[in-house]
Amino acid sequence: KDPPLEKVVFVCVEDAVQDIKGIMHLIGSQLLTKFNANDPEAQLQIERELNQHPTLLLIDNMESVLADSQ
Repeated sequence: KDPPLEKVVFVCVEDAVQDIKGIMHLIGSQLLTKFNANDPEAQLQIERELNQHPTLLLIDNMESVLADSQ
């Protein structure tokens, strides 16, 4: 059985995200009180938090990002 969720993170990439740092900022700022996407360890901080706390990560409007990559 899966552990109960402790956190929920919602990111709408269409509204305010231009690059991966923007996505990391939106995710990290919801998970951690003092988060800076420009920190060299930003990705590691997010990974640790997600590993330690069962989290539902909702990413909306991915089609706007995928359309740019094609």
